[in-house]
Amino acid sequence: MNKQQHLFLISEDSIESAALVHFLKLKLAVDVELLSSPEQLNISQNVDTDYFFLVNLQYISSANEQEWHHEINQWTTNTSIILFNTDPELETHLLQAWPLCAGIFQKSADQEQLIKGINCVFAGEYWFSRSTMTSQLATLRTRLHRQYQPYAKLTSREVEILKQVMTGASNMQIADNLFLSEHTVKSHLYNVFKKLKVKNRLQAVSWAREYI
Repeated sequence: MNKQQHLFLISEDSIESAALVHFLKLKLAVDVELLSSPEQLNISQNVDTDYFFLVNLQYISSANEQEWHHEINQWTTNTSIILFNTDPELETHLLQAWPLCAGIFQKSADQEQLIKGINCVFAGEYWFSRSTMTSQLATLRTRLHRQYQPYAKLTSREVEILKQVMTGASNMQIADNLFLSEHTVKSHLYNVFKKLKVKNRLQAVSWAREYI
């Protein structure tokens, strides 16, 4: 069964906003509701409905931004956020600040782009600029490469010993804790240092704190 879709327009209570609500209803064929104060978000959610917030960032940036941000992010079930009236240079920052963000429209976006993008979000897709998508993908690939490649090369025993090193335990203490000989611990640590391309315990712990 297809879920219903409900769109909240977060913007000022004005003639322009009312006109935008009418336009969105006409073009998207969904229920559209204008919300102008955070208190209006104190309503119950229907599990059979997907909710979308179309947020006029220019408006909330000048009116209770923190309160708006808090209230909107309480809606974590069946919810997507679309930001419009944004500045191009802030796009990457906005993705971090709004975890549920599925689309961003800059101030230069026209009505045709807005409708096309919202329909994409309705269909479960994302709508971001090509440069932002490229940047985010590159960052993710670099992070995954750095994080999982060295980690995947460590054996479970080596990871276990490295975690012991992170506590400040000596080789003898690690040997006692894991019921190994001290020679075996030294051998494992040698392999860990070699795989991680580090020279000492301090560098190994620094790596482990970031990736384990």
